Amino acid sequence: MQRTALRRILRGALCAALPLALAATQHGCIFGSSSNCGSQTAQGNVSLSQLADGGVLSPADKCAQACELVAPVAINTIDSCVLSAGDGGESTVFVDCKFQVQCVGGRAPAGLARVEMTSHGAVGEHLARMAHLEAASVIAFARLDKELDNLGAPASLRLAARRAIADERRHARVMATLAWKHGAAVPPVEVSAPQPRKLVDMAIENAVEGCVRETWGALVAGWQAARAEDDGVRAAMRAIERDETRHAELAWEVARFADARLDDDERIRVTSARAIAVEELRASLSHEQPREVTTALGLPTPSDAARLHAHLAATLWV
Repeated sequence: MQRTALRRILRGALCAALPLALAATQHGCIFGSSSNCGSQTAQGNVSLSQLADGGVLSPADKCAQACELVAPVAINTIDSCVLSAGDGGESTVFVDCKFQVQCVGGRAPAGLARVEMTSHGAVGEHLARMAHLEAASVIAFARLDKELDNLGAPASLRLAARRAIADERRHARVMATLAWKHGAAVPPVEVSAPQPRKLVDMAIENAVEGCVRETWGALVAGWQAARAEDDGVRAAMRAIERDETRHAELAWEVARFADARLDDDERIRVTSARAIAVEELRASLSHEQPREVTTALGLPTPSDAARLHAHLAATLWV
């Protein structure tokens, strides 16, 4: 995919979703973070046969496993979890849990540990989660740079990865400052030591974290740059949108580089992983953020996010 093509698609998605009056003020609609970042709840019945118990799981671990089964999206941190008798008698349990969803807008490295947030409000917590992911993205791009080197990738890809490292460091500082102003502290990033992996595994991570998550993050950053009421957030997202768009472009270029070196079965695995990530993202967008978060940070409402997602699904992820 050519860079101009991706930028045209993202610009078209914003123009299609923004109200016409607002779009007209954005000089032709030229404009990561996301509406699915933060606290969500899930409830449901789970069959005991679905739990990999073996009689050794603690009640907390069993509840966490059940929560992950009923949650419609990937869970970052479980805040609370309660098990009770299920509707199916002794063969089922009912789980009621509250959890945090990983923010979208950066490239999360494999092995990223779940974190606990300390804040005095929803706005600060959201910003802190974004700052944490931006800091984690530094590690992800450093790994990508090393793997591209080992694979003999073109120098242009490695240079882009190194530029992304500098970008993410700057993003992390900016978002941490905004979080601090809103009473939130950013926890340190903890990532398990990387293990050697095959090209197909790198390609799968790139498809999910880059072609889906970072691409979505670039799009939503453009939305925030136009709509955030917080002046600091609006200014930050204007710069972040430009950087994240370049990171998304890098992801699609890496995807093309890897695709030429994969066999047919491996390409199917990569395509399937990307499709699953697209669907998980779509499912997560129904979550309504607190009003103060949506207003201050300019996040799209569930209906706005659904329109943005549908545009990318039809023009890019198809």
